[in-house]
Amino acid sequence: MTEPTLDQLLDEFRRCDEPDDHLLLALRMLRTRSRDERIVVSLLHVMDENPKAGAACLATYGDAHVVHDLSRALDRLMARPVADCPLCAWVDLVAVANAIRDLGGSVTADQQARIDGFLASDAWFRARRDGTVHGAAVPTAARALRPGRNDPCPCGSGRKYKRCHLAGDERTGR
Repeated sequence: MTEPTLDQLLDEFRRCDEPDDHLLLALRMLRTRSRDERIVVSLLHVMDENPKAGAACLATYGDAHVVHDLSRALDRLMARPVADCPLCAWVDLVAVANAIRDLGGSVTADQQARIDGFLASDAWFRARRDGTVHGAAVPTAARALRPGRNDPCPCGSGRKYKRCHLAGDERTGR
């Protein structure tokens, strides 16, 4: 069996809605060892969904041009963590900061101070409790209800959920 081409992987990435599938496709793109701006865009998308894994993928890809994007993502994560616990949110921050350093960039003194003080501060807890950070509203993520086993799969494949994504969702704890 032959490996899919980069164009096939990118097409599949665009059609896919699952963050876990996006990550798997991103890893397959990295294995092609191709240098293509579309890969960078896909990896940045993965980082928005899963900061720790996306930052590691971007560091592995090795394009120093994304340092600015990583720095902006670091600031966004400090204001609006995507993780659902403070320790996981801090791990995301450290992973993005490490990717910046791995690519030859540097974290500002302010960013490093905020990372160091993240767990000690109560900003994360206030953001989750009040839905605000620095007075600005923060959208809260709501977990989607899982469909019944015999319902159509929400991915749009037309197959029953139990035959399509149920096993994967159970492995990831959804």
